[in-house]
Amino acid sequence: MNKLFKILIGIGVIASGFAISGLLWITRPGPDKVEKAKALMAVDYIRAEFKTVSFEIPTQGIVEAHRRSLLAAEVPGKVIYVDPLFDVGQIVPANHTLIRLDDTDFEAAIAQAEANLAETESALRSEEARRDQARRDWERDPGSNKDFDEAPPLVQRIPQLKSAMARVNSAMKALKKARQDKERTEIKVPFSCIIASKNTELGSYVSPGFMVAEVFDSGSYEVRLPVSIDELTHLKFNEDGDPTGVVRLKATVGSDELSWEAEITRSEGEIDRQTRSLYLVVRVENAQGVKIRPGLFVTASISGKPYKDVAAIPFQAFTTLNQIVVIKKENGEDKLYPRDVEILYQKGNTVFVEGGLNHGDRICVTEVPDLVSGLPVKVTPLSNKKTSEELSDNTTATN
Repeated sequence: MNKLFKILIGIGVIASGFAISGLLWITRPGPDKVEKAKALMAVDYIRAEFKTVSFEIPTQGIVEAHRRSLLAAEVPGKVIYVDPLFDVGQIVPANHTLIRLDDTDFEAAIAQAEANLAETESALRSEEARRDQARRDWERDPGSNKDFDEAPPLVQRIPQLKSAMARVNSAMKALKKARQDKERTEIKVPFSCIIASKNTELGSYVSPGFMVAEVFDSGSYEVRLPVSIDELTHLKFNEDGDPTGVVRLKATVGSDELSWEAEITRSEGEIDRQTRSLYLVVRVENAQGVKIRPGLFVTASISGKPYKDVAAIPFQAFTTLNQIVVIKKENGEDKLYPRDVEILYQKGNTVFVEGGLNHGDRICVTEVPDLVSGLPVKVTPLSNKKTSEELSDNTTATN
């Protein structure tokens, strides 16, 4: 009995020890709680500045001759003369004879036509004399009581006179054609040109329609420049609604950099269905020492119309296609707010905005994940050096 009592006392002591230990753990003093200040996200910003800008619309094209012509023989004949300038690349003045054909047959045709004309004119004079004789006979006839002009047409020899006059007219036209055919034995260039190719030589025989050479205008050239319909709205237009403006052209020929200015002369009127572009044509006069030739590739920029109150914003500031983030001061804190803007034009890393901003607005240029309207941030102005080197776009002209 004493042994059982001792065991129970031991168990009670151990249980009391656990109970006291648990009570002490529960009632232990806790550490003091200190509220840690939440760190704000740091962002960079730039200020919106409005200016008057005009856009340089880039494009490119190939130099082509203003006029290109195929010289062909109009009459048959053997080539008996070839001018020394009749060679590819030679510059030929207007109305210069390049080729002369044998004109012996045409001289004979002229002689035959002249003889035929003389014969028909003689027949006409004879008919006129017969008409005069018929008038005198009519007037001497005592039985005729009418004027000769009222006599029957055959008596007046009207049909005979008309036939004789028609033969004379036909002979005159035949003589004119014979002389023209003789003139056509000389193949001339219609304008000052450069010979692009030749297809005949001395001693060859050519037939009518045979192409003897291809030439192109040496005085002026044209360049077709495609402009997309989206960029077309930024160009200047005249009173007739046609695009106009100055075009700056550049080309590289070996180590030489060629550049010159030209004016838009016309548009081709129809929008290309595949590229959705309108072709503008500029005229380039071969002046001021600029030597160009058809086939030369050129790059071009077209001066657009001016726009007032336009802000240039870096592309990285946009969260969506037409939304940026502005920074506002509220209750002493800088907070972020998304704002929709009206985009005028985009070129490279620069987006030009014409609506939705005020002058001096602070625009966040740091990417903010999970943007919440009114999010407080720590702001830092972007340095002018970084802005000019990393965020600017030199493809626009600012006035």
